[in-house]
Amino acid sequence: MRGRTVVAATGPFPLPEGEGKEPIPLILSKGAHLVVDPDQLGLTDSALVLPETSDDRVMFLVPWRGHAIVGTTDTAYAEDPAHPVTDRDDVSYMIDEVQTYLDVPHLDVQAEWSGLRALASKGGTDTAKASRAHKIAELSDGYFQVAGGKLTGYRKIAEEVTDKVAKRLRARAKTRTDRVKLAGSDADERFRAVLQARAEDLGLPEHYPKRLVERFGVHAAGILDLIVMNPELGETLGDGSWTLAEVAFTARHECAATIVDFVQRRTRLAWFTADHGRSEAERIGRVMAAELGWDEARLTAELRRLEEELAAEGL
Repeated sequence: MRGRTVVAATGPFPLPEGEGKEPIPLILSKGAHLVVDPDQLGLTDSALVLPETSDDRVMFLVPWRGHAIVGTTDTAYAEDPAHPVTDRDDVSYMIDEVQTYLDVPHLDVQAEWSGLRALASKGGTDTAKASRAHKIAELSDGYFQVAGGKLTGYRKIAEEVTDKVAKRLRARAKTRTDRVKLAGSDADERFRAVLQARAEDLGLPEHYPKRLVERFGVHAAGILDLIVMNPELGETLGDGSWTLAEVAFTARHECAATIVDFVQRRTRLAWFTADHGRSEAERIGRVMAAELGWDEARLTAELRRLEEELAAEGL
């Protein structure tokens, strides 16, 4: 496949080979997180900041969809970027920091995960001192590298690199990302009230519509439509925060192609359920098989792939 321009935004993974300038060097920083019961931390709807850790950083305790996230660490990482696993030192460090500030004699960790910051490096090895700013370089004519940055700034990063690509292509269109709303973002109070009433009529858990609109915005109505057409898709998953209708919806509209996609990425069943989605996997797979035309052999292979991915994540 050939194109007039190529943008390499590969995060922590190696850059595709290309001619021209040397790529921007990266330093990888691992950030580990814990999922715990918010009641153990006394969290309600507000996050807490631990203002100074033992290594001169800050930590956050954040309520999220009925759970709480504790994080994060900042340590150099040089192993497989596909599966940065949280280790016992990470867990002990975060629990110790929490117990320094809060009267929590025992913290019951429900799940844990790690992510990687791919930081643009100036040659140092101290991840805490490495800049979080992003960099964009044109390594050769039409071949751009994006390095560094943070998830919260992704639209600004995309705008800047797209402007550079447009200039290279001599395109006349102007940036408008600052005026384009995210898909589904127009869910006002009236929409939420109607969704709540519809969900009650369908016999869904009381908290389900709130969680649903958090994930899908106005597209949440389409998921209830699927349940109306096929009531079996109203079966809940986990603590009732998800339904089988979401499996069908994400396969049709969000490019979910595997059980792993749904359990780990389209939802957080892998981290928000006690068995990390294992007991739900076959029901999810049956719906996905119907949507994507899998046979029994493919379904079995996808169930095996899920188990392999959960094991690789330390779950």
